[in-house]
Amino acid sequence: MMGISKRDLKYMIKAIEDIAKSKQKRGLPTHKEEELIEAWKQELSRMDTESKSSGLKR
Repeated sequence: MMGISKRDLKYMIKAIEDIAKSKQKRGLPTHKEEELIEAWKQELSRMDTESKSSGLKR
């Protein structure tokens, strides 16, 4: 996910979580949203790890 900032990724995760909650209230399936949230959280974690490791190299 090149070109997406950590802040933007956090906003995207929050937006999809809100969509999933709305769909759950209406009794609709949310498995696609859950997969997307999980993938984005993994990407965010990877970005955090990279930023920490690059910070140690300086």
